[in-house]
Amino acid sequence: MDSILNAIQDGIVVLDRDASIVRTNRWMEKKCASQMPLIGKNWHAVFRDAEDSLLECPCIGSLETGQPHIVILPYPSAEKPAEWFEISMCRLEDSDGRVTGAIGHVKDVTDRMNAEALLKDEVNRRRLLVEQSRDGIVVLDPKGKVFEANHQFARMLGYSLEEVHRLHVWNWDAQFKKEKLLEMLATIDETGDHFETRHRRKDGTFYDVEISTNGAVYRGQKLIFCVCRDITEHLAEHKRIEEALLLTQFSFDKASIGIFRTGEDSRILNVNEQACKKLGYSRGELCRMSILDIDAIMSSAERSKLWQRMCAKGTVNFETVHRRKDGTTFPVDVTANLLRLEGTGIPYPLPGISPSKRMTKNKKRKWNGIFARCKKWRHWGHLPAESPTISTISSPPSMATWSWRNSDARNIPS
Repeated sequence: MDSILNAIQDGIVVLDRDASIVRTNRWMEKKCASQMPLIGKNWHAVFRDAEDSLLECPCIGSLETGQPHIVILPYPSAEKPAEWFEISMCRLEDSDGRVTGAIGHVKDVTDRMNAEALLKDEVNRRRLLVEQSRDGIVVLDPKGKVFEANHQFARMLGYSLEEVHRLHVWNWDAQFKKEKLLEMLATIDETGDHFETRHRRKDGTFYDVEISTNGAVYRGQKLIFCVCRDITEHLAEHKRIEEALLLTQFSFDKASIGIFRTGEDSRILNVNEQACKKLGYSRGELCRMSILDIDAIMSSAERSKLWQRMCAKGTVNFETVHRRKDGTTFPVDVTANLLRLEGTGIPYPLPGISPSKRMTKNKKRKWNGIFARCKKWRHWGHLPAESPTISTISSPPSMATWSWRNSDARNIPS
């Protein structure tokens, strides 16, 4: 008998009617080496230290009821469990039906219990992440019914969590019809999908959402995991920005002064309608040109120095002469201003300043000299009767904006 018991790779223990150990195998002796010898000891004293743990003892229950009892117990104690044992107890009776004791089967389930504990921790961690998420999270079955949802999703819709569990996706989606939603649910797989839609709250109001979905199989059933983010404010802000950009572009194009934006390399990046009109070029033509192509007297080196002065001081003023497409020229007074936002140069248009209000005697003399030279340079053509004023707004390191308005050349005294 001993050889048979010792061949079993689990613990075997035989108890009398008082739950004292009368027989055991080698497996039990190895596991409970610190309790040796086991024979004669009370079963409960070996496995349980506290008297209040008697209620968990499978031996007591089996002896009293005659029914098999199974329990999982920590060993050596619940406070410091080094191992976990699954214990199955069955009552023993003699041929006359009298209770003689019990026999127990003891199995080491430590690995299983540790794996279950890790799984439980992971489930709790994931549930915590879901519940603490700022986004609404809902899990749907293939028929569109709510399988699971977090509190944030319920709050977004204005329902209680219990009410949400009774809903289908078409009860809150206001953009797609039921048939389309069922089709979408059927096609979503583990690669997922990403789209925008509108949701209807319990009170009938709407909000815009961005949804990320993934399909997965859980216990043989396909489920669709959906993360729902309220983007109502985001879309409203985007609309405000678009309107502001449209207004800026409208002001840029419809300004009474010419405006054009250039890069640090003097290449023209953008130009408004007034500048095109005054220079006689189309927008497309000017955007293929350099500012030096329309400046009749400024060299590349002079332009570079002006750019460096503007970057260093923030504002520079100078006079030059611009050339139209037809070869005619006109003098201009230029102001360059620097504006930076988070390291990026941003153009900000300023009103032009009329030469007649700025001209000192030296500047008047200089302009008269320029006019005289211009008349001699035949390839420039003739000076016009009008003298536009230019105000330049620069935004290095990448761009500058030029603007001008008309000013009568006769206001400049000779």
